[in-house]
Amino acid sequence: VPHLELTREMVRRFHFLYKKKIFPEPKALLTENPRLSGTDGRKMSKSYGNTIDLSADSPVLEHAVKNMITDTDRARMKDPGHPEACFACQYWKAFVPEKAEQVWEECRTSKRGCVQNKQELAGELLQITEPMRKARGKDGISDKEVQDVLKEGASRAQAVAKTTLKEVKEAVGMA
Repeated sequence: VPHLELTREMVRRFHFLYKKKIFPEPKALLTENPRLSGTDGRKMSKSYGNTIDLSADSPVLEHAVKNMITDTDRARMKDPGHPEACFACQYWKAFVPEKAEQVWEECRTSKRGCVQNKQELAGELLQITEPMRKARGKDGISDKEVQDVLKEGASRAQAVAKTTLKEVKEAVGMA
């Protein structure tokens, strides 16, 4: 990530020039699944129509998962699967990692078909995304609650920034 390295360079240079460590050196925070493909294997994009909207209602989410491309090398359920090449299996790994190993093994050993795989995945995704749908619904979070959270966060950030700016000014001789 080029901008991350540039930021690291700036932090190191500041610390070297002013002989004071004020800023933490940024580090990349990558998950096991830094990027998910779209339901068709391409880059996920609304314009491609290959997304899974996390706030979608049940029929929309189920339709998106049902239309996912799975193992293209598996013609019949009795054929062994290739979960590493299946986009539905990648979603299992990202969203339900505790069950992914079992799902992948059942796929490899022909105990699980692609249709079953996608039906169960849709159920899991619906369960995981339920709080998002509820929050966006009419009984969910009000605009005032959102504004209150934002104001409180901004207030905390300003306090930290004020302290950091004071340290920087002292370090460069402007205080």
